[in-house]
Amino acid sequence: MTSPQAAREELSAALAAFADGPLREGAAGLFGALGYRSERTGDFGSAEADVAWLDGSEPPTGKRRILFA
Repeated sequence: MTSPQAAREELSAALAAFADGPLREGAAGLFGALGYRSERTGDFGSAEADVAWLDGSEPPTGKRRILFA
């Protein structure tokens, strides 16, 4: 069993990881600190691709076409 202080430190480190690295790894670390572990993840694309689509430099494809139809 983890002590409350150790749990707080692990949670603090997981929250700090959001500022230091990719969102996917930061989210996995946060869920791990909360006691949830899974190999399953989702692929939601990138922010850069969303911006390119929104500013009109790329046409909507796949899920964007469906979501915004």
